[in-house]
Parts: sequence; structure tokens; C-alpha cells
Amino acid sequence: MDKIPNRDPVEPDYPDYQMSLYTVAQDEGFLDYGLDVNIKPEVTKLFKTRAKSNEFTNTLIGLHPKSKGTIRLQSTDPFDPPLIDPHYLENPYDIKVMIAAIRKTQQLMNTKVFKQLGGKLVRRDFPGICDKVKFDTDAYWECLIRYFTVTIYHPVSTCRMGTVTDPSAVVDPELRVKGILNLRVADASVMRNEPSGNTNAPCIMIGEKAADLILGKDTVVDFRKQIAKLKL
Repeated sequence: MDKIPNRDPVEPDYPDYQMSLYTVAQDEGFLDYGLDVNIKPEVTKLFKTRAKSNEFTNTLIGLHPKSKGTIRLQSTDPFDPPLIDPHYLENPYDIKVMIAAIRKTQQLMNTKVFKQLGGKLVRRDFPGICDKVKFDTDAYWECLIRYFTVTIYHPVSTCRMGTVTDPSAVVDPELRVKGILNLRVADASVMRNEPSGNTNAPCIMIGEKAADLILGKDTVVDFRKQIAKLKL
């Protein structure tokens, strides 16, 4: 994980992107049977024309996007799917973060270890895709980012937790939906902000906490007593 230079006082002081290095190539096997990403078939076909088997893959992940999506009711019918608009990359900050991640990758390629391995960035050009923009400029990378970026399906905060008087909150600190009796929400939607790590473990914790709240138990009281003795 790394963070972009904190030139703007409103920028948060925590990692903004994650770099995940995979010892697999984006060859035909990977594209057909590897990570299940939401890429159009015609784009996958283009990738296959440039596929090599002696590569490794560095995946760049934006951790704390400032672009905010919406989820709304489509109708009064509860069986109608909701209208979801993620507004991906709408905030320029998110593009800035991803370009910073690309520049960090380029720095890694210039390190002694990567040079010893013969590591280098593989340029892939496709007709009609960002081919009118000068290579390696920020504008070029922004074009590719907007064209090829996919989601890793970790949305949060659509029912974010907060105080009763918090206008942005849907549930209170005990996960109860404000204004509705006997209804709680216990999943990633109650998180107030996107965590830097995977959302799976936090969701398990939220579910366990919800069970304790409903049953009126404190199943971690002994653990809490133990960690209170630690000198942190």
C-alpha cells in the first residue's frame, strides 16, 4: 500500500491505493479462467492478441475513492431491482490516485532487483483506444484508466451508521434502521467509510456484533478484559 503526496490539506493521511503482484501472466488461460472481472468480451479478445506467458501482473486498486454512487428505489414494488449508479471515477481525485499508483509501479521497474529479473512494463496498444494521446502522459494514463478500470465489488456505506441526529446515517449505533421498528442491517452497507482491506472480515464482525445486540449478550467481554492489560 502507498499514499500519494499529501499536497492538499483535505487529503486523508492513509493509504490511497494498493499494489497486488501476481505471479501469473495475462495470457489466454488467465483471461479465460483467471480472475472473474467484468470486462467486455471484445476487450478480452483484444487482450489475447497481446498475451504472453512469461509475464507477471501488478494489479492497482484504489482504496478510498471519493466518487460517491447512489442506490435508489426503481418503484414501489419491492421485487423490482434497485437503480444503482456507482459514479465510478467521477471525482478527479480518484484518477489522481491511480496515476500515482502507475508512477510508483514505474519506479519499482527501475529498482535493482527488478532489473536483475529483466522486469519491464509491457506496453499494450489497441487501435482506437487512447491511441491519439501521447504515451506515458497523465492524459494517456487517465484515458486507459477510464477505459479498463473494473470494480472488485466492495461497495459500502449505502446504509451508513451514525447518531440519531446524523442526517447521513440510516442505522443507529445498534444497527437499527431509523424510523422503523424491529429492523436491523448487518453488512458492509453500515460502514461509515471504505476500509483499506477486504470487506469480508469486517462484515463477519458486524454480523457477530448484530447477534450480540439482538440477544443482549457480550460474547467478547473476556477478550476485552485481556487486551485491556496490554501496553499498547
